[in-house]
Amino acid sequence: MAVSCGAESIPRKENVSANGKKFDVKKEKDGKKYYIQVKSGLNTMNVGMVESLNEMIEKIEEKDSKNVGLLGMTFGNKKAISTQIMDNLINADEKIIIGNDFWDFISEKYNMSEELLNIVSKAAYNYQIKHKEKKISDLIDIKKEELLVQWENTYGGINKESLKKAEDVNL
Repeated sequence: MAVSCGAESIPRKENVSANGKKFDVKKEKDGKKYYIQVKSGLNTMNVGMVESLNEMIEKIEEKDSKNVGLLGMTFGNKKAISTQIMDNLINADEKIIIGNDFWDFISEKYNMSEELLNIVSKAAYNYQIKHKEKKISDLIDIKKEELLVQWENTYGGINKESLKKAEDVNL
């Protein structure tokens, strides 16, 4: 979503890593390149992940004085961020962009989060109309049942023996 709203993917050779973690997107703005690790929620990082992010930020900022490493969170506000993130992320107040500020920064458009919510809401409504008022969760349940019946018909049941048959046929 961030790429669709104005961020860019990062070429492999341009990115940095620490403990297998990398930045997710970048945003060029005002002569600087902002490298952002995006998290969907407020408290999705343990202390080890925060320490890896600190290393990544240090590495990317050492590469070029115009580089800035950030933690981007797709919703919430700074008051709700866990102490494990706030206490362990170096310069947390400067290195976190969150919620409305994140989306406005990425898109360079005021109130982008509200626009995104409207787009998602409209898409969900259109999907529901297209599928005769069924919710996506209902359609997932229907598909699950169809797949279980197909599995049972193909492999003679839904048990360990059927798993063994599937392995023998497909592996």
